[in-house]
Amino acid sequence: MIDQPVIHITDKNDTLLNLPVTVFDLQYNVNFQHFIQSKIEIKSSKKVLKKYKRGSFTNQLIKLLTKINKDDVLFKFPSTKRKLTNNYLSYGLFSSNDLINDQIVLTTADKNYLINISPRLSGRISVANAVRRLVCTGTKPKAMIIQNIFPKINENSLWTASELLQGQEEAIRVLEVEIGNRSIETLKDYWYQNISTIGIHQQNSVKMDISLKEDGDFISLLGSHRGELGGSAYERYISGNKSEVLPSVDLLMEKRLHDVVRQGINTNLIKSASNVSTGGISIAIAKSLLVSEIGLGARIHLSRKLKNEELLFGETQGLVVVSLSEEDIMEFERICMTIGVPSTTIGRVTDNDLFTFNEAIKIKVDKLRPIL
Repeated sequence: MIDQPVIHITDKNDTLLNLPVTVFDLQYNVNFQHFIQSKIEIKSSKKVLKKYKRGSFTNQLIKLLTKINKDDVLFKFPSTKRKLTNNYLSYGLFSSNDLINDQIVLTTADKNYLINISPRLSGRISVANAVRRLVCTGTKPKAMIIQNIFPKINENSLWTASELLQGQEEAIRVLEVEIGNRSIETLKDYWYQNISTIGIHQQNSVKMDISLKEDGDFISLLGSHRGELGGSAYERYISGNKSEVLPSVDLLMEKRLHDVVRQGINTNLIKSASNVSTGGISIAIAKSLLVSEIGLGARIHLSRKLKNEELLFGETQGLVVVSLSEEDIMEFERICMTIGVPSTTIGRVTDNDLFTFNEAIKIKVDKLRPIL
């Protein structure tokens, strides 16, 4: 018996189960001898009701930027430090000394889809996404806060809940992140996971954001781009198709990616870092340009055996776009080779206020600014 509302089951040194007691508040029929896995159906021909005219890839970029929620890469709360102190001290995440000269950094997962299609995959993606976004700010993850909202559990939905929790736990273990607080609530006919990663940005550490810094800097892509469009913003807002190919997440590679980004930031090699998520690489670079100094642009050339829409808007997991000075590119690539993370130089920062991506996209950055 312990004084925490958590059930721990271990076998020697291996943790088999780490589950809050509140999970047993879920209502189900105890007479069932096993959990019944509900059949998953993926409809490939389903169309969205409101279909957009495709037009050029430049127009599609503008439409996606307009439609995608303007979620900040970094949330800072200097004016609410007292409130956060009370909340997070109650979780035991920080000591009062942590909050005197340093700053709380909170990032949230910007992907909560796929729960009804592949709940375990959805749990993995959301945890990895939230941690990756924090790593890109130059902040070391301290803990995670996870809020799961499930409908009333029955024999059909219990499998979905179990798979989602399992996917989250797998990512948490591989990425070695501490759980600050985890809760489960029920709401009729509603599935949702609210996942946040919290860290302390020390006063003397490097501050990182997504803005490109200087004309002539190299732009590199970390990770292997596979161009998955399944469940992407491109499918929701542009094509209207429902792909049967879902994005995958390699958790071991994800951890190595985080190590590369942290080392690159701590050694002052990386000048900016942007998590590739909703909207794909083209949206990530466009967002970086929109918060950069006026006049800066980007010239991107990326060759892959992918269709243009997959290359531009595919939402492959485990990708980060970074910018570096020309004199630092060789040293950074050496770090990537040592740790085992693919690194590809895909372009350079320019001073012509123009964003070009292969032959598919060409637009003045100034024309994108009204979208903000």
